[in-house]
Order: sequence, then structure tokens, then C-alpha cells
Amino acid sequence: MAYKKDVKDNGYIYAFVDISIAKSNFISMLVTAILVAILSILAFLILTILLANWALRPVAQSWQQQKRFLADASHELKTPLTSILGCAEIIQNGVAKPEDLPQFTKQIYNEAKRLLSLIEDIIRLSKLDEGELKDEFSPIDLYTLSEKVIDELSSKADSEKISLSLQGEHIIINGLENTLYEMIYNLCDNAISYNHIGGNVTVKIQKDNGHTIL
Repeated sequence: MAYKKDVKDNGYIYAFVDISIAKSNFISMLVTAILVAILSILAFLILTILLANWALRPVAQSWQQQKRFLADASHELKTPLTSILGCAEIIQNGVAKPEDLPQFTKQIYNEAKRLLSLIEDIIRLSKLDEGELKDEFSPIDLYTLSEKVIDELSSKADSEKISLSLQGEHIIINGLENTLYEMIYNLCDNAISYNHIGGNVTVKIQKDNGHTIL
């Protein structure tokens, strides 16, 4: 209840007004405004979290790829290093016979070359990620390139009694010839090495929905 006091010529006038409804409406509006503000802040926080997760997803995927690449690269680098250290230790301890020394030194030389090649591959991949080698791309017949790999590995396949064949069609792509050659070579070499006697390795080049499939 509220009142207003006014002075007139013949005395005082008091006017009383019931403001309970107005106060109740004001409180309701205030509570509603506070709830709307809280809900807005919560919605903003949730939206911010969702957007942050969406934005960071490529970063997380890239980090996983980097970890997988580092693990693979470490494994590939460890193999020739282990061979080099093993041969060097045999020579250093005087275990190797004089007539075997050329064989051990040759193996050290070959594994060192392989190690250098792997390091160069890693540097090349880094440059590819940075887009620095795009100007070096050239048209390559993937089928013809695969034929060279098959010819190179045919003697190893024969010694392992593995059937090595090539199927598909001549398809021209744009890329780095040396990198592609090493990629196909490593795939086939591993397929032969980890196969079984009488097994087979088939390289197939084909088109699928506009994409080249090896």
C-alpha cells in the first residue's frame, strides 16, 4: 500500500493506492530477466564449447597424424641404424673374419645409403606439406612407373617363389616421380618380404569415380 500526501486550502488530502500487483509484476519481470540472462550465458558457453571443439578437431586429427608419422619414421630409421651398429660392433670386437670384412663394410655402406634416403624422404614430405614442391610436379604414367618397380623386384620375387604381376591401364597423374617410385617399391617389397611361399603380389592401376586407385 502506498499513499500520497497533498496540502489543500482546508487541510490535508491523503490518497492511498494498492501497488502489490505492480510489485508482484515487477518481481516476476525481474526474475524472468535474470533467468533469461542465465540461460543466455549458458547457451553462449555451450555454443562456445561446441565451436571450439569443431575448430580444434582438424588440429587434433593433424596431431594424431603427426604422432603416427613420427612413430612410423622412427621405426623406419631404426632398422638401418640397428644393422649399421650390429656390423660395426662385430668389426670393432674383432669377431669378423678378414675375408668377411668386405661384406660387413658393404652392408654398412648400403644401410647408410638407405638411412640417408629415408632422411631425404622425410625432408621431401615436409616440403610437400608446406607446398614447396608443387612446381616440381610432372605428368607421370603410373602404369609404366609400376612396370619399372615390377622389373626391379622380379628377381627377389622369384627367389622367394612369389608371383608378382601388374594389372590395369595406363593412367597419367601429376606428381613427384621419385617419391611415387619409392612408395610403390616399398609397398611391393614389403608385400614380398612378408608373404608366404607360393603367394602372389598384384599391383593394379584403375580409375574409380574420377580418382586414380593404386
